[in-house]
Amino acid sequence: MLICYNYGIHTEINSESWYGENSVSLLTLENKTHTVCGVRHFSLDKITRSGQVFRWYEKENGEFLIYSGKRCITATQCGDSLTVSADRDEFDGYWKHYFALDEDYDTYFDGVTSGNDAYAADCAHVSDGIRILNQDLFETMVSFVISQNNNIPRIRGCIERIVAQNGGAFPTADELLSLDLSGCGLGYRESRGYMRAVGAAYSPEFESYIRSLDYEGAKAELLKIKGIGNKVADCICLFSLGHKDAFPRDTHINDIIEREYGGVDPSGRWNGYAGIVQQWIFFDELLRTGR
Repeated sequence: MLICYNYGIHTEINSESWYGENSVSLLTLENKTHTVCGVRHFSLDKITRSGQVFRWYEKENGEFLIYSGKRCITATQCGDSLTVSADRDEFDGYWKHYFALDEDYDTYFDGVTSGNDAYAADCAHVSDGIRILNQDLFETMVSFVISQNNNIPRIRGCIERIVAQNGGAFPTADELLSLDLSGCGLGYRESRGYMRAVGAAYSPEFESYIRSLDYEGAKAELLKIKGIGNKVADCICLFSLGHKDAFPRDTHINDIIEREYGGVDPSGRWNGYAGIVQQWIFFDELLRTGR
């Protein structure tokens, strides 16, 4: 069962085909929306392609279908106006923070573009519009365990197969433990028990506890879970737990550090928001390399 917020109306949907980009065809949408004006440094298109989220889909009409845990909305953007299929209370209660629209990205952007790092400044201009989302914790844990040694299309495919296996909704921890994941294309992540370990580790109590910790403490707890290493732990800290000092390093970022910074980690240049800059330079690298 998926609870989907369609123009402020809670609709319960039972369908094995409720997953992926074509699922919106199952909906009967009612014309009730909430529009936010004056939204700066925010791009639905760039965030969809940024590699931090895997269940956003752009439709042919320019509308974006956005999932978070068991929530779902559609969103459109025209200039600095963002329109979402939720009422004001639902937007203010969940989606505003999810989209990081309660963050001062003017300060982050100006801090990079007015500094002495010309490379990072160029990346900020190219990637302007990417914000760090505040994603569902369990979905982020599962998604970034899958992301190891994987590319974005394959990550999306794995997640969609898990969702389909669960009847169309992203699984809870208990639901994940009950699923047969052998046909989901997870490879060693399944055979070595990584997905089961994540499902067994998560609980509401675990989430409350880890959200109470600082960055170093939260990362240390995540590293205790089988299948979660430094890069995945940093991604979870950055994309779900709000720790903007987290600076995930994968092959893209390591290549950048060698090429642009002589092998010296530059994250200390952006105290308090290094993870945001990481996304900007990461996205620029994706565009440069086509990977």
